[in-house]
Amino acid sequence: MKKALFFLAVLVLAAGLVLSLALPVDAAEISGSKDVSPKTPNTYRVGDTIHYEMSVTNPSPSFSMTVDVWDVLPDGITKVVLESDVTIPAGGTKNYTLDYVVQESDVQEVGGYKVVINTLRAQGVQNSVPPDPVDLTVKKSSLIIFPAIDVTKSADPELSKAGDEVNYTITVTNTGDCELVNITVNDTILGDLSASYAGTLAAGASETHTFPYVVKDTDPDPLVNEVTVTGTDVTGGTVSDLDSAEVDLVHPAVDITKSVDPTTAKAGDPVTYTITVTNTGDCELVNITVNDTILGDLSASYADTLAAGASESHDFTYTIKDTDPDPLVNTVTVHANPAGLPNNITAEASAEVDIISGEATRTPGFWQTHYDYTIHVFEVHLGGVIDLGWKKLDSPADVFGMFWADVSRHSDGTKRSKLCQARVITSFQAVAAILNSGLSNGAPLPVSKTEIAEILGGTDIGKIRALGETLDAYNNSGDDVAIFDDDGTAVAPADPKAAKAAADTTIADCP
Repeated sequence: MKKALFFLAVLVLAAGLVLSLALPVDAAEISGSKDVSPKTPNTYRVGDTIHYEMSVTNPSPSFSMTVDVWDVLPDGITKVVLESDVTIPAGGTKNYTLDYVVQESDVQEVGGYKVVINTLRAQGVQNSVPPDPVDLTVKKSSLIIFPAIDVTKSADPELSKAGDEVNYTITVTNTGDCELVNITVNDTILGDLSASYAGTLAAGASETHTFPYVVKDTDPDPLVNEVTVTGTDVTGGTVSDLDSAEVDLVHPAVDITKSVDPTTAKAGDPVTYTITVTNTGDCELVNITVNDTILGDLSASYADTLAAGASESHDFTYTIKDTDPDPLVNTVTVHANPAGLPNNITAEASAEVDIISGEATRTPGFWQTHYDYTIHVFEVHLGGVIDLGWKKLDSPADVFGMFWADVSRHSDGTKRSKLCQARVITSFQAVAAILNSGLSNGAPLPVSKTEIAEILGGTDIGKIRALGETLDAYNNSGDDVAIFDDDGTAVAPADPKAAKAAADTTIADCP
């Protein structure tokens, strides 16, 4: 490198005057280099360290040079002294290194590119006579990139339940200024989704995919899953981003119960069904409908919505028809939707009514041992009196006394006459027959009570015995038909000890 300089020449003129003249002088040559290591790709990110390798060379074959060497950092202000007042021999070179950490404030735009510019400087003189000045400036530009990646994730719907499908939409966008490669997409629930996305993504480009997921019974509430995306830039550095989506999981459930009272009835009788709907889930239920196979659509009786944990109960009356099957079984079904979801939540319940058809009777052995129910029919249905013609029974003790009396002997142990025996034997059947006729669904007597009293009060042993046979057949005729009691009294279990203890057998003693 040469520069036209001037030096002062002193000439002595003949007149004895001294004349000073400024004559041009060329600057001496100096050369240098500046590069980065490694040389490629010479691309960096903010925060990266650039390693510079520099040299200053004295190309003169004859003269050494003495120089100051320094570096001007990319901010254009900061001066880093590399060496001062150093002598470089003729044909010699001095080498230097410098590390610089890229600062965003140092980046400038040149020709549409973002760069940092580092400058090597050297100044001094060539040690010639006279000395020649030397001056060196070498600049090095490096490309600075700003890689960035963004991922967004949304869930549809944001309210769901076990067994339902949720669609996750995941969008990956290169928001930086350089191409990204080795794109990976990983989700905490959906797993590795990288295969669904391209391996490279140009600056400003996006890619979107939707992934279905079926909610499991074991999933937590809320169901939160996170997606992480990474990409690699030309420097080998990586960028990443994450996003999450949350789905509120509900556990809708409904229960319905149904009971009927009474559980035994006959045609023409009313029965009452009690139907209770309960929201047993953890969310509100809407669009509630209640339908019964016999009672029909009961929805109007119930609210359209039901809060979690709430119940609603109503009674419905139905009259038994002649055409109803036995047993009469009807089923009620409830349907509902979880608020905000289309799912149909349902439950059902049934109730059964035993339809009494036919005419019931029971044998004397039944009435003899069923202490509670025998007293109930005698007192409530028959008014507490049975007239046998030869005896009038007006207490439970009399009724049980006639059932438990010895047919061959009086209560005092004396032997009965044939007429007395016939009366006691037939009265055993007659008392049972009259009790049978007192049942709510009892079979009508084959002979009237008046005729029974007349025959038993008479002395015709043949007629008495014939009546006993008739009444025995009657008492066995409806033994397989269920007893129905209009007042709802159920038949208690047999209690022969209590019945026998209550018996006053003197009622069966003949005069």
